[in-house]
Amino acid sequence: MNKITNYKLRITNNGQTLIEFVLIAVISLGLIFGVMDIARLSWTMFHLHGAAFAAARAEAVKKSGWTAANYVTMKTLGGPCRVDINKSHEVPSHNPPLTISSVALKKDDVRIYAINATVTYLYRPLFAAGAFKTGVIPVKVSSRMQTEIPNPIPVSK
Repeated sequence: MNKITNYKLRITNNGQTLIEFVLIAVISLGLIFGVMDIARLSWTMFHLHGAAFAAARAEAVKKSGWTAANYVTMKTLGGPCRVDINKSHEVPSHNPPLTISSVALKKDDVRIYAINATVTYLYRPLFAAGAFKTGVIPVKVSSRMQTEIPNPIPVSK
């Protein structure tokens, strides 16, 4: 029978392993949490694009763009946003004449307006909040929609 006797654990590195582990762990955790925050920011921007599109579309059909954008951000991101809507002047039309309910319209019979919706949301990073003075990053996303408004529709004879 072999017995191991007098077994001594020999430590020769004097804390070198601990220092190396701390350095590698800090760098690795920083990369992991940084990637998580960037993924969360891209997810937030995806939903803000949807909110800006909803605001522009709602304004194009004569509804409240502010309500539409805030509904989308409250349902997806859990917070309100700021909505700025700008209805621009007429946009030149390059479309051929249209036919609406068997009434031929000329190019001058239809006015096209552009509606720009800008949604601003205050993004709060999970892990880098201490790096900013306010702890939030304002993220702006815009969307543009065009709407056609006929001039007085000509009466067919």
